[in-house]
Amino acid sequence: MAELPDISRLVGIRADYWARVGQALDKDSSFAEAMEAEMWDEYCGRLNSELFDYASSLRSRAGVAILSNSVDGARSEEERRFEFSAVFDPILYSHETGLLKPEPEAYENALERLGAEAEDVFFIDDHEICAEGARAVGMNAIMHRDNTTTIAAIEEFLR
Repeated sequence: MAELPDISRLVGIRADYWARVGQALDKDSSFAEAMEAEMWDEYCGRLNSELFDYASSLRSRAGVAILSNSVDGARSEEERRFEFSAVFDPILYSHETGLLKPEPEAYENALERLGAEAEDVFFIDDHEICAEGARAVGMNAIMHRDNTTTIAAIEEFLR
């Protein structure tokens, strides 16, 4: 069994992580690189263009940010694929902050970075446990199920 570093809470360990995976599987570096590339394709998935465009349109009405449980390398991969920084600010990744949702500290750090009060924030996540974590610190929160429902909930909150 390989001892792997926690790439969800640390930055700068991506190469070591994948080298250890390759060693544990007794495979060469090209195999580990192919595994990593496949992981990024799965991790990033496809952009929800409708929701991304909607988030972009909100910038004149509200701040939009990302709070993500992530792994080392997510910022560069997602930026290369989707250019999130053109829409979202701040972008808070767990591997950079060391904080994971649904830990209260992850949301509190986000509020601090946003310069916002919890009741003024509408949090959306695709995992109910993370939405519950946001509610526990006083944020308004929903679990994303589909674009229509999420956009309607945001519009209602912004009224």
